[in-house]
Amino acid sequence: MVPVLAAPFLLLLAAFPGDPFRDLPFEKAIAAARNEKKLLVLDFRSASSEASQRLDTLTFPESRVRTFLTEKVVAIRVDLDPESELARRFHVQSAPTIVFVDPGGSGTEIDRAGGYLEPRSFLSQARDTLAGRDALFRARARVAANAKSPRLHLELAQLLLGRGIHSEALEQLLWCFDHGPENDPSFTETRSNAVLTEILRLGQAYPTALEELAHRSDAAGARILKGSERAGDIADVILLDEKLARLDRLTAIYDSLRQRPERIDARRQLAPHVLVVLLTDRRYADALECVGDPAADLEKRMAACAEIEKKGSPAPDPALDRCRRETVRVGSEYCEILLGVGKSDSAAAIVELLLAFDPRVGTYAKLMESAVRAGASLKAAEMGRRGIASKLPPADKVRLKILVSELPER
Repeated sequence: MVPVLAAPFLLLLAAFPGDPFRDLPFEKAIAAARNEKKLLVLDFRSASSEASQRLDTLTFPESRVRTFLTEKVVAIRVDLDPESELARRFHVQSAPTIVFVDPGGSGTEIDRAGGYLEPRSFLSQARDTLAGRDALFRARARVAANAKSPRLHLELAQLLLGRGIHSEALEQLLWCFDHGPENDPSFTETRSNAVLTEILRLGQAYPTALEELAHRSDAAGARILKGSERAGDIADVILLDEKLARLDRLTAIYDSLRQRPERIDARRQLAPHVLVVLLTDRRYADALECVGDPAADLEKRMAACAEIEKKGSPAPDPALDRCRRETVRVGSEYCEILLGVGKSDSAAAIVELLLAFDPRVGTYAKLMESAVRAGASLKAAEMGRRGIASKLPPADKVRLKILVSELPER
């Protein structure tokens, strides 16, 4: 329902004298602000928003506000389209949103206000922003007042990143990574996701960020090898080395622990994360040690898919599709490992389980690829011919015939 204010809205906008908003596109407005050495104020508004209408009819016409907008800043109105380049640039999704922009460089947001503000509140925040008491100032003050809150440190870091203050942003992010969960246990997932993502993104422009992560992984790895690891060290080594694409180093730790039977628990934690390296290097005996009982693990995965399917969904279920694809991928790897160590009967059992679970052409193709990598082209040909003789659609059988014809002759 359109608010009562909507009818006189445009008339009132045109009626009050000395409209402080300039009729300029963004690029010309930011150039004007730069030339006049003023901040740029963007009023993201919407004609259907009652709060926008109240700003335009009650706040902006007030004499002190009008004087401020005219003399102290360059102000423009922006009709909000959340899909527009300008809204995406400043992450604006709702109206009204007032964004204060430093016109230096490409234009950086330094503060914002959302929703309706009566004249006194608007002037108070706007004057604070001009005086340097902006969002960054307030975030620093909040951290100073509550230094053990990782969420406040993260908020400050994100504002610093937006301003391009890399060194201080990294300092805040590393504090979150190093001390966040100990001060707030509920922050553990945020540490592994949002905080780490911000550090990795920062590392693209500021390599010191990646060096700091590598240093933390190296220190944790050294403690693991000495048998003096702290709680979370193994998880951190896995997390960081995977994100930093250092799987070879993770494998080196795993190999070192293999020589120490008393560290079997640590080795088991590392095992699933080094499997891809072991398969690439065709270290099938080591890979089998990582897996343990392939058939038992595969059956657990299939049961998990069955549980998802039991819930029922009228539309295709992405979770079920992911579960099926992952199960086929892992089962194919198990087949490769078992063929690689010469356990043909066990590999055949995996094939039976997998084809009963998902007898589509993609499963046959995956199994054939795995057999070829294990040096068992004859087994791959057998799987292909089995699919051709099955009840697959004709087009799928043609695909398998092509795959069989391309197999190495060994």
